[in-house]
Amino acid sequence: MSQPIRPRDELIDTSATALAAAIRAKHVSSAEVVDAYLQRIEAVNPHLNALVQVAADVARRQAREADAALVRGEMNGPLHGVPFTAKDVCETAGLISAAGLAERAHYVPDKDAVVVASIGISAPQMRFPKERYPIAARQVSDVAKEVTARLCAES
Repeated sequence: MSQPIRPRDELIDTSATALAAAIRAKHVSSAEVVDAYLQRIEAVNPHLNALVQVAADVARRQAREADAALVRGEMNGPLHGVPFTAKDVCETAGLISAAGLAERAHYVPDKDAVVVASIGISAPQMRFPKERYPIAARQVSDVAKEVTARLCAES
């Protein structure tokens, strides 16, 4: 990457659509973005306990795949290479999807829930953490709101 590595705070404070544009323009790599987020998660999650599962190795591999795809001229959706989290209640292929229930503590689905798949990021997908989700919570992440608004505006 010919551009200098961005300060971590700049990357984690950037909107998903701005990150996607920067990744497409090769101003920043998906690997740099993922590393910035993983560093932030490592720093704050022990205090917040917001993420119940972080698949860092998977995220780094997917980031490298996303960067390689761009070099080949391939782009997989409008948020190509942008990492995102999914609530633990959402089934996510290959990751435990417990939905806050003890009886699902080891449940690993083989495919994504429609809500996860419909975000519009096809392989390589940048899903790495699973967010804590109390059953009664009605919480929607800012990224999901932004993506939904952006995709609705484009259609």
